[in-house]
Amino acid sequence: MIPHLVALVILARISEGAVTGQWDFDAGDLRATIGTALEFVDGPNGATSNGTSFGTTSDFKISAVGGRIAKVMRFPAMSSLRMGYVATHGAKPNGRGQRVNQYTVIMDILYPSASSGTFRSLFQTDNRGDGEFYVNPGNGIGISGDYAGNVTPDTWHRIAFAVDLSLLIPRVSKFVDGVKEAEQHLDTVRDGRWSLGPSFFLFNDQGGESQMGYINSLQVRDRTLSDAEIRLLGGPSADGVPTNDLPKHPFVEWKIPAPNTWMIPSNTIIQVNLTDGQHSLETNSIRLFLNDQNVIPVISKSGRETIVSYQPSSPIDKVTNTVVVMFQGGGELFTNTWWFITDKHKQKPSITGQWDFERADLAATIGLPLQYLDGLTGSSKDAVQFNTTTGFGIPNIDGKPARVVRFAGASTRDIGLIMPHGALPNGGEGATRVNEWTLIMDIMIPNAAGEKWLALLQTDSANTSNADLFATFSAGRGGIGTLGDYEGNGAIIAGKWHRIAFAVDAGFSLMTKYIDGVPFAIQALKDSSLNGRHSLAPTAILFADDDQESQVVYINSVQFRNYKMEDNEIAALGGPAAAGIAAKSHAAPAATAPR
Repeated sequence: MIPHLVALVILARISEGAVTGQWDFDAGDLRATIGTALEFVDGPNGATSNGTSFGTTSDFKISAVGGRIAKVMRFPAMSSLRMGYVATHGAKPNGRGQRVNQYTVIMDILYPSASSGTFRSLFQTDNRGDGEFYVNPGNGIGISGDYAGNVTPDTWHRIAFAVDLSLLIPRVSKFVDGVKEAEQHLDTVRDGRWSLGPSFFLFNDQGGESQMGYINSLQVRDRTLSDAEIRLLGGPSADGVPTNDLPKHPFVEWKIPAPNTWMIPSNTIIQVNLTDGQHSLETNSIRLFLNDQNVIPVISKSGRETIVSYQPSSPIDKVTNTVVVMFQGGGELFTNTWWFITDKHKQKPSITGQWDFERADLAATIGLPLQYLDGLTGSSKDAVQFNTTTGFGIPNIDGKPARVVRFAGASTRDIGLIMPHGALPNGGEGATRVNEWTLIMDIMIPNAAGEKWLALLQTDSANTSNADLFATFSAGRGGIGTLGDYEGNGAIIAGKWHRIAFAVDAGFSLMTKYIDGVPFAIQALKDSSLNGRHSLAPTAILFADDDQESQVVYINSVQFRNYKMEDNEIAALGGPAAAGIAAKSHAAPAATAPR
């Protein structure tokens, strides 16, 4: 078995020499920390200058940045293109063009609650028309109707746009507080709309779509930072956006196979790139594990990069495989863990995931454990409590006490439980996702405040769209479904335990819904198709939704199957039970009851 893992660190390289412009406002003016000072579009005596002020977060009576008082700039709403700030960024033409086609803009920013519900231009490239990127009325970031993320009012956020127009399909990756919210294709060409000349322009728009706000730090890099690099930059800080080139410790640059992927050839090589930070990697400390077995890799170091390679002597005979690499640097031990699924076996119809919460954690009864959507230190963990029905003071299940989990509701887009369901692509020729599946839950929804919606399942792993299965309530009675179709035979009752099930065939655009073993309704999935909306990637998310249509729910058992169950199978499972959902069916005869 793997020894005790001391720390989990997933780090990535920060570009060296890539910061060409930075402004931190510590001197109470527009001077630059790196590069050229900002300028007012309308000059030192214009409306922008008159509406601009400098001070501390305490002076302005706004939130501290990362818990610390910081010096910031208050900017006014820009009523026209004649207002704004000129940012001479210092980047040179790149991406095989005459303008800057590859760049990253990062800003630590706060908009007050009064700005919410409106469009707010963040910056534009030519000062001639609409902005290039906005915060929209729903507090998402983007352009052209494609918005993601949640720039919460009265809260500091680190927003980043990583642009690459040199690609065949130009794109921007959008981040809030180090989290990748979405990747968006841009309808342009090299040297086109989103490319930069020597300067760009902050917060203005030809139609005055601008609002007052505060900025603590602005940074420009002359290349498109990777997802891992921006993740490492994290959220806003009083010190501004970091300009350091390297993290303190050695870090994982990339891995093969890529984390959490499937249909990987069973003869795959396993490789890890470890790169020195300020402290060098201790190569003699490297240990590699495959499926809990210590294996002997080939280690090759060149400069700051070390490649750790292992080629199994025979094809891997497991479907789901876990890799762990351990290494030291600067006297500290680090671990990095990931999993992948091979193409060696076609799955028989079976239970591929089950979670019963008997150990008061997210461990699986069958398959892989659930995971907190925003990590072990995020808000998802805060939203989860484990106890018994007696301990929570809620009804027992079929007259018996049971160990359950309370989910407090998803108050932000970052809250939810990642479900690695374990199923492989199915649904016939051309299937690249799980198209035939069944999800069963024993749940109790108090609906204490008469809330209308509860998101049950999100198939979009980025959680940037509406969830795909819901419960909806009116006067204490609820229906289940999606896409406006929530009527059926019977109902879920607020404050009562129910066993709900969804049996899906996305290829045939069909879903059958059940409550307590009884068919509730058959629903045509209007916008689904093979590999479409109601098909699944290797993971889905429980109880998450892009706009927080959520409420408190108690869960006793969750089961996932890699096929569409029939009425008689669901009927045999019956209603909710303290012992959880039975792990047996005619399609999975080898499985045994989990409790």
